[in-house]
Amino acid sequence: MKLTFTTFLAGLLFGSLFLLPANEAQAQDPHYSQFYAAPLQVNPAMTGVFTGRFRLVANYREQWGSVIDNPFRSAAASFDMRHNVGRSGDFIAYGVNVSRDEAGLSKYVRTNGALDLSFMKQLNGSRYRTNDQYLVG
Repeated sequence: MKLTFTTFLAGLLFGSLFLLPANEAQAQDPHYSQFYAAPLQVNPAMTGVFTGRFRLVANYREQWGSVIDNPFRSAAASFDMRHNVGRSGDFIAYGVNVSRDEAGLSKYVRTNGALDLSFMKQLNGSRYRTNDQYLVG
């Protein structure tokens, strides 16, 4: 059977429908003043990208407290840990992060939790230069 480009493209499109997760849209987007202090909230692929064995992060923000009686509140906590694989500087890391948002008088509350997993493959002797790292998360 000859595989044509159209057949390949149709199969790829049909197959990708089963690989894409079906999630509902969430309208509340947490904003932290110091977003770089919440690496797993910004980018879960940063799991394990730090110096040390483990990392624990906690963030809290209260917004519009001087203007309204029920301010917007956001809180988040994350923990991740890394384990070396072999001698070459490769590592696997796993973590967990939890966040909660409360939106003032509307009583809108969103609680979100996630498990993170990443693998880092060191290339050319330097892990932290952006042009020679492979990061999956």
